[in-house]
Amino acid sequence: MNDFRSSLYNGTSGVLIGQDLQNATAYFLDDSGEGIRSFENPPAYEMAFCLSIHKSQGSEFEEVLALFPDGSEYFGREALYTAVTRGKKTLSIVGKESILQKMMKNYSRKRSGFLERISKKKLGGL
Repeated sequence: MNDFRSSLYNGTSGVLIGQDLQNATAYFLDDSGEGIRSFENPPAYEMAFCLSIHKSQGSEFEEVLALFPDGSEYFGREALYTAVTRGKKTLSIVGKESILQKMMKNYSRKRSGFLERISKKKLGGL
C-alpha cells in the first residue's frame, strides 16, 4: 500500500524494532538517503529478508543495508568487511562515524586454540 503523506511506497525497505505492530518503531532512510526517519506504530507492513552480518557470511545479495548501532565498535573490522563484501550492486552503511572508525581500528582477537591443540598432540606423540 502506498502512503504518500509519509513517503512510504510498495517496496520501501526499512527496519522494524519491537515485539508487534502496536509496540514497534519502523526506521527508513530519508528521501535524501543520508538520514534516518522513524515511525511509531507504523502502518501495515510485510516482512522482508534480514539477517545478521555473521549469518550472511558466504552469501551475496543485490542490495545490502548494514546497520551498525552503538556497541558495534566491539565487532571490529571483520564485521565491516563482511558487510561490504555481501552486496553485488548496492551497499548502504548506517552508523555513527565514530562507531565505524572504531570498528576499522579494531580486529578480532578471537582465537580458536587450534594451533595449541595440534602442537600438543604432535609433541605428546614424540
